[in-house]
Amino acid sequence: MRNLSLTLIFILAACARGPDQGGSGASLEPYATAIADPTSTPDIIIPPTALPSPTPFIYTVEAGDTFSELSERFHVSQDDLQAANPDVDPNNMSIGATLLIPQASAAAANGTTLTPVPVPITQTTCFPTSDNGLECFALIQNNTADGAEDISVQFNLLDTSKNVIASQTACTPLDTIPPNSSLPA
Repeated sequence: MRNLSLTLIFILAACARGPDQGGSGASLEPYATAIADPTSTPDIIIPPTALPSPTPFIYTVEAGDTFSELSERFHVSQDDLQAANPDVDPNNMSIGATLLIPQASAAAANGTTLTPVPVPITQTTCFPTSDNGLECFALIQNNTADGAEDISVQFNLLDTSKNVIASQTACTPLDTIPPNSSLPA
């Protein structure tokens, strides 16, 4: 009987209303919260990245190898190959000897770079944005037999006198465009 009365007390206590349930008449009052002002995005300046230095590799001389054949096979001048291996006699290489093969030719050592080649841009379209700006898209067409790499597009906004008002560089979503293909920017 005692267990029954304790159980009944616990059940009644669980079903009883608390001070914050219903009967107090309190209501929630809405209030305004602070809304953050949008911030302007700063101009991002990307510093130029240094070109990777050429990495030489080790080649083990095999039967029949000659200095001129190795320079032709690895696209390295004989002078560069000799400069990388000053202790090796080009006329008397022993089988199993190791040679340091430089990756870069003299052109890379001189610091020359590839010349940019213009490609046709078609279907240029600009759309106004809600912040009184423009979003512009262009279709870049690679009509050559070779792939194009490191593509960028320079968008210039001109006034009626053909003076540049604003300029923006855009990159393609992929780093290369295969031959006879196109890609948006």
